[in-house]
Amino acid sequence: MTFGTGYRAIFDSLIEPDFGLRVAANCISHDEITLAEARGLGKGKRNAVSRLPLPGEIFSLGLRVDEEWIKKIGGKATRRAGLARAVSGADSLQIETENFALADISPKLAEMLSLYESDDYKKVFPFLEYFRRETDRELIAQLDSNVVEAMRRRDPEVGFSSPDDFDLNPDQYQISRRGRK
Repeated sequence: MTFGTGYRAIFDSLIEPDFGLRVAANCISHDEITLAEARGLGKGKRNAVSRLPLPGEIFSLGLRVDEEWIKKIGGKATRRAGLARAVSGADSLQIETENFALADISPKLAEMLSLYESDDYKKVFPFLEYFRRETDRELIAQLDSNVVEAMRRRDPEVGFSSPDDFDLNPDQYQISRRGRK
């Protein structure tokens, strides 16, 4: 927990990915969103931070949840009375409270941890699970290896989409990642 710019003192390795996103998603009703940050997947896709002047649904922000990775959401915390008036979260969580007291911190933190561990948000915001960031380097290396192996054996269960839209009918194209083809 930090105040002001104190978050800069926290090492990235100590941050739990998507902690704030999950807590916020468990607090916000489907029609109480005021903020969303999305990253387009693929070359040339947009990255956007969208805000609404009044709370509304995620679709009011003009985001394509089936094509964009929703990294952050914010809004009124109507699904979790007493926690905060408003919340927003990505990796970190920001809460807006009316009456702040240090004596209330411990139970609030316990409630936030409980919200993080809950998967109730999937009922309201299932699209948050469509695209996930993976940070485990060993798992990423294993997944890369699995893809290469599947491509080499021409596994019919593995499909690839063209990296760019084009009307040509190519005989081949190359897929590369970090300089390896």
